[in-house]
Amino acid sequence: MLWYNLVMIKKFGIVISLMLVVGGVWFGLNHTNRVHAQTIDKISGYAWSTNVGWVRMNCENTANDNTCATVQYGVTADHDTGILSGYAWSSVVGWVSFNSASGCPSISYFNSDANDYGNNCYARALFKYGTGGSNIVGWARVVNSGEWISLSCLNSATGSNQTGYCGSSNHKVSYPDDGGPTLNADGGPLSGYGYGSGGASVGWMDMSRVIWNTSD
Repeated sequence: MLWYNLVMIKKFGIVISLMLVVGGVWFGLNHTNRVHAQTIDKISGYAWSTNVGWVRMNCENTANDNTCATVQYGVTADHDTGILSGYAWSSVVGWVSFNSASGCPSISYFNSDANDYGNNCYARALFKYGTGGSNIVGWARVVNSGEWISLSCLNSATGSNQTGYCGSSNHKVSYPDDGGPTLNADGGPLSGYGYGSGGASVGWMDMSRVIWNTSD
């Protein structure tokens, strides 16, 4: 009987070990799939402000203009949600952050519920929601001065109320679309102007030399 019990314990141990191995493999594969489900697009090129000059979007803009060996930075975009993040660099005002979720002068959302996707300050393209044309709304922020740079005069709009907010400050940044709200599969240059006021006095910011690079 003792021998029988020892054999059964050994078999039970082998079964448990196999279950742990199989479970670990399944978890690893599942976890890997979730990690790689997020597709990140690189934003490159330069924005231009008559007040502060060039604002560089990525340290590896081109093969002949790569400063990543000195310091690595860059602005990226989530291919699925349209949310931008990361840092740009200006030799005049320093770091420009796309990571600020709160504290901006106003918050835009193009839905009936302020708790939906737009209840924050993040710069984001609206292609996921099929509304707001090909606009990028939200804000960037000059880190040193705290100045906010608006990417759309619609930053105060709510729900379907998208008129009457722009007035004389009619500035909008748009992403490359396919003729509708969908992001162009090949990416391309942005268009339009952002606007900063106060702090470092960025003023009007031309975004037409900024490139949205879609991932392979």
